[in-house]
Amino acid sequence: MDARGSTGQELAGRSEGVRVAFLLNKFPLLSETFVLNQVTGLIDRGCALDIYVRGPLAEEKTHADIARYGLEAVDLYQDRLPGERRTELLRMVVGTALRHGFSDARLLGACLRLVRPQKIHEALVHLYPAAEMLRRGPYDIVHAHYGINGNWAASLRALGAFRGKIVVTFHDGFDLSTYVAQHGSDVYAPTFRDADLILPISDAVRNRLIELGCSAEKASVHRVGVDLSRFPSRPADQHGGPTRITTVARLVEMKGIEYGIEAAARLAAQGLDVEYEIAGDGELRGDLQAQIDRLGVGERVRLLGWRDMTEIERLLSATDIFLAPSVTDRNGSQEGIPTALMEAMAARIPVVSTAYSGIPELIRDGVDGYLNAERDVEAITDRLALLARDPERRRSMAEQGRRRVEELHDIERLNDRLLERYRGLIES
Repeated sequence: MDARGSTGQELAGRSEGVRVAFLLNKFPLLSETFVLNQVTGLIDRGCALDIYVRGPLAEEKTHADIARYGLEAVDLYQDRLPGERRTELLRMVVGTALRHGFSDARLLGACLRLVRPQKIHEALVHLYPAAEMLRRGPYDIVHAHYGINGNWAASLRALGAFRGKIVVTFHDGFDLSTYVAQHGSDVYAPTFRDADLILPISDAVRNRLIELGCSAEKASVHRVGVDLSRFPSRPADQHGGPTRITTVARLVEMKGIEYGIEAAARLAAQGLDVEYEIAGDGELRGDLQAQIDRLGVGERVRLLGWRDMTEIERLLSATDIFLAPSVTDRNGSQEGIPTALMEAMAARIPVVSTAYSGIPELIRDGVDGYLNAERDVEAITDRLALLARDPERRRSMAEQGRRRVEELHDIERLNDRLLERYRGLIES
């Protein structure tokens, strides 16, 4: 499959032979289209790419590109292994270490130090990932998403798993709040020391990394991208009927869905003909459904469950207003910049969201959409009502939003730039 533009074709010629490994928590996640867009973009540009994860994942739905590109992830975390599997993996690890020992003796030395009859499992947890990467490699670039995987990449290179450059993408959320609170402000010292390039997804994340001790010279903002070709021009407000409000999000505290449901109930009480659909799933689904039932808005507010990208595109094509009422959760975690907001703006939909973290870097309040304080149901309700009553304002904000995403979050330009960064590291 070839989805490149002319710039991508030129880069593909220059990138032939570039071998990249992605280190991820899970793959594929429906909620992490930003990772999938990078993976497929690099493959389109001629990179050879392997995906490594910390554990298995079985989601009922996957995006079509998973099958189209034949993407599979290698599970590197061997937990609770039966005895026969431990023996099998131990033979593989030692064999790999012996075969590669003359070129890099670190893994061989680690086998000799760590493997003891009563400690085989503990040793495999550390050694198997390194042996598997060494066996499948070599890699020019190891790209880790999230700080915890940046530390993992540093330890794997120290074991001799690869000799290539380390690139780490930092988002917001768990790894810059809860994980730091649990493990201390120096938890990412290995990443800050050993990574060759650190890519925060926003200026807000970059500033936080510098506060934690990251070199300003090493940290360069690389924004999350969306595939603009999936969201062509569409006629605005052609469907008639109620004003349709949509949220696409995991059903977790940080997404603030409960405040969107409360705002939708208030709009209905004001006599506005609105429908609110929420695509996603998660631990709060039962609580949110109970809230919908308690407010008596089951005919207007619906939880749709997970939707793949094709279904999301279809949902957005019938949406008038997109709502992302994000909040800081009880652990201090915040969103970065939700990809769903970018996709809505790419689809020419005015947006209502929260003025925190990196979101104001995307949405200019009153221009591309509206930004409210966290948990301010009254403000959310007012902004939604204003847009529901004013189709011309919706159209104006929608066009501004599309131009904003084209400027900052075009995945084709961003993937071209990412490959240029890789090439710069390799050539240096």
